[in-house]
This record gives sequence, structure tokens and C-alpha cells, in this order.
Amino acid sequence: MADQASIRLDGEALKWFESLDDEVQTDWKRLKRAILTRYGEPLYEEVAPDRSVPAYEAPRPPQLQFKGESEAECKEFVHQIRQRGFVEGKEHDSGWMVRQAFPCFVGKALKWHASLPSDVQNSWKALERAILLDFPNRPTSPISPASIRVNDWYSFVPPSSAVQSIRSHTDWINQAKARRKQWEASQNKSTPCWLLIENEKQVPDNAIRTGSDVGNNPLYSVRSWYQNAGLLVGKWGPHLS
Repeated sequence: MADQASIRLDGEALKWFESLDDEVQTDWKRLKRAILTRYGEPLYEEVAPDRSVPAYEAPRPPQLQFKGESEAECKEFVHQIRQRGFVEGKEHDSGWMVRQAFPCFVGKALKWHASLPSDVQNSWKALERAILLDFPNRPTSPISPASIRVNDWYSFVPPSSAVQSIRSHTDWINQAKARRKQWEASQNKSTPCWLLIENEKQVPDNAIRTGSDVGNNPLYSVRSWYQNAGLLVGKWGPHLS
């Protein structure tokens, strides 16, 4: 009530209000008594608010639209949703974040969003990953190797950002263990992915065989961190252990 009254003061009344103590400014009973004392009204009756005057409402953030016209727009859209979540203290509320994004998809982005699996639509972490890394394609599994674009076979093709982020054996082994954990929790074990193998028993039955040696023993493509050389690709078989 005190706040509603204070925003309607003007001129000398506003100057007088600013001279009051904080406890009077913020407490309606004390403020009402001060007004009656100051302006000498014998009685003050509560008056029903004038319904013709719209009540004050906090300004709403502008309506976002996500068309997916460029990579920059994808990044800006995710940034805006994150910003809203942070301001409202909802950055860790996946459902709230998803609801903020839901009405913003238009055009081809709306068609893309409608085609997403429900687990991606309903998880902000999965949805923002799909927007930033996969749009306009359907999202890949988080355990799948990153896709890279090859425009021609005569130019240098840089490694994916996931590989570039690996700076040490610790980085590599931590990523590998996390991917192994995601694979074990996945319902679909057929998704092609690099899978950490720390002993022969951990080789899955559907491991992709990429060759054989002269004795017809199976060989598999592997990658491993080797001393200062970094991440290297090679071959492995149970008989080579």
C-alpha cells in the first residue's frame, strides 16, 4: 500500500514524502497517519481503487523469436534464455527454462523443434545442446562422435571442438569415463561411439570390428593418449594385450 501511494505523489507532496524516515515511507499505517497529520483531513476513508486506471505491472521482457537463420542467432537465443533464467533465479530449473523457450520457435525452427524427441524438448540441457550443436539437423546422441563438415578433400580439416578441448591425459580419461557412464545408462547400445575399455571384459558384444591380422584375429580401431604425443589412433585386439 505504501508503495502504491508513493508512486502517485508529485510536486510538494513528493518533496515532503522524501523527507520522511524510511520506516514511515515503507509502512502504510504510519504513512497514512503522517498524511492525515500533514494535510489536516479529519477523517480518511478507504476508497476503492479506480478500476479505470490500470494497475502498475512490472515490464515484461520482449517476446523472443527464434527462426534459426544463422549460427549467431542460435547463440544469441540460448544466451537470452539463460539470461532470463539467471535474472529470475531459475537457471537450474530445467522445466522453467524449457517453458521460456517453447513459444519462441517460428518458421523452420518451429518445424525442427516439433520433430525433436520428447526427452530433448523437455530438458533444457539437451535442448540448448541441440540448438547450438545440431540445428537444423536432428540432435545426435551426446555420446556420438562430433560431426565435422568437409567441404573438399584438398583443404585442412580441423578436429572437432570436443577433441580440441582435450589438453592432457587427465582431460581425455575424464571425458572417456563420462562417455562410458552415459553409454551404460543409455537404452540404445547401438549408437556408434568411442568407448573406454580398461580390460578385455569391457569390450561390448557389438564392438565394430575394423580388420583382422594374419591369424584372422579380430582388430578394432582405438585411440589412446600416448606420452607427449597426445591422442593417437591405432589398432587393438584381445590377443595383443
